[in-house]
Amino acid sequence: MRFVMLLRPHANARYEEAVLPLAEKELLLTIGQIMPGSGDHTVRHIDIMGTRAIEFVLSEMPEALTKAISGHSALLLFCEYRDDGSLVPLAGPAVPELGDDLSAILKYKGKTNERFTRFLIHMALLSAHVHSPEGKRLVFADPMCGKGTAVFEAVNMGMDAYGADTDGKAVAEANAFYRKYLEYHRIKHANKEMSMTIPGGKSAPVRSVSASGKGEVRFAVCDAGDAAYVFGKGRVHIMAADLPYGVQHAPNERGHVTSMSAMLEKLMSGVYASLAVGGAAAFSFNVNTLPREKVASAAMHAGLRPASGPCYEGLEHWVEQAVRRDVCVAVKD
Repeated sequence: MRFVMLLRPHANARYEEAVLPLAEKELLLTIGQIMPGSGDHTVRHIDIMGTRAIEFVLSEMPEALTKAISGHSALLLFCEYRDDGSLVPLAGPAVPELGDDLSAILKYKGKTNERFTRFLIHMALLSAHVHSPEGKRLVFADPMCGKGTAVFEAVNMGMDAYGADTDGKAVAEANAFYRKYLEYHRIKHANKEMSMTIPGGKSAPVRSVSASGKGEVRFAVCDAGDAAYVFGKGRVHIMAADLPYGVQHAPNERGHVTSMSAMLEKLMSGVYASLAVGGAAAFSFNVNTLPREKVASAAMHAGLRPASGPCYEGLEHWVEQAVRRDVCVAVKD
């Protein structure tokens, strides 16, 4: 049976071309998770009426795989591709828990593309070996959340979503925006402010918003190394972080410039402490300022296992003149 996945177009044609291999890797990883042992799968990029698409062949299409493909970060429409050239729709993009616009409304300098953010979270989710307890949600966390793009993507995917950042202003803006979003859409919710103790006798302010039937979103002001004290040690199932690109500014912690190496060491220690056994984290970074080997080495040094194999290779892609971005996924065994 032939199948085709039409890809959502991107406004930047050059970027769309650059991330095409990422869509392929995400698809192959999805197939491998749902149909382990089904062998290698050949995919090819095709064009259907001006829309980019990925074509592949499988002997069957389990319902679980159709559902999983609906969560693909770049999916526009998933179809069976008949011999007469007709397309039989099987699935569209998964319905977001709250709304498509949740992570797109806030605009700010340095914001990571929402679709790529979804890809990053999905790669970690597909690489993890965890299951949510009965009646409970998976827990996602971004220890460098900025104004919350990854947090909002994760809650739309049905997870409890936590974010932490040293930029208190950004964190406050993300929290205020989420509350207003729920109010605008008339979704009942409860707000809570608290303070969590972190090493050094300090405390991290935390704002929590629990929406009726939509899980919890939590924002905290602390650095990535202390995130486990806010998220809960060993409590997080999925993590993702877009690391500083180091183009205009060096990494910054509490107003103090630090090195990429010091930033990585603190980040990975916090990620390891936060993750549950079997949990996975995905990191994106600029290879012009932070080589992939350095990220993988820092993850290993913290006790994480960098994921390997064809689906985790060839993820480097162009973003802009000074940025070539790559992705590293690591698992806590």
